[in-house]
This record gives sequence, structure tokens and C-alpha cells, in this order.
Amino acid sequence: MKNKLLLAVVAVSSLLTACGHVSNAVLSEQDLLDKAEFATGISRDQLTLVERSGSLDAVEYRVATKKGQQFRCYFTSALAVTSDAVCQEITKDGKKTTKKKTGDCNALLKAAGKC
Repeated sequence: MKNKLLLAVVAVSSLLTACGHVSNAVLSEQDLLDKAEFATGISRDQLTLVERSGSLDAVEYRVATKKGQQFRCYFTSALAVTSDAVCQEITKDGKKTTKKKTGDCNALLKAAGKC
């Protein structure tokens, strides 16, 4: 019984390995821009794919707007299923931006000292 369970775990693990690499190779630039559009709220025709890479379980990429903003994005991938992208604005040298719009501050952010 333990051998069958171990075999099942190994089989599932091998199926999930390198899904990020596969997704990175299979997904088009337009697919990545669609995900970035949804995550950033910026129209896809205003975004340009700067770079992309795949890891064992995720695809990471960077997009830039025509106005010069840059976002680092990623999403996870397992078999034929991918998550929504998560994007964060970054500076041109790749660091996280610290600026906050005044309308972005809420009670939780104030309590955390982020505003």
C-alpha cells in the first residue's frame, strides 16, 4: 500500500514539474499581454512585452507602457491550468516602486503605516 502511494506521489510530481517552462514556451506574447492588462488595468495596446522567463511552476515577465511605466508580472502554471497574473509596478532599474497615489490609501493601509 505504501509503495502504491509513493508511486502515485512521484507520478503526480513528475506531471507538475516544469509546467512554467512549458507555459512560457507555449503562450504567445498576446496571451501574456492579456494577463498583464487584466492585472494592471492598462489596455493591452498600451503595453509592450520587455522580457519573459519560465521557472518550474511559474512564468515571470516584464511589461512596459508607452508612457514608460514598467511592471513585473508572474503567474503560476500546473498542467493545462494557469492562474491570473499578478503585476507590480517597478522602477526602470527593477526595484519596487514606493509611491502611493493619495486615492489608494484606506484604513488598513494607514494602520500598516503604508500611507
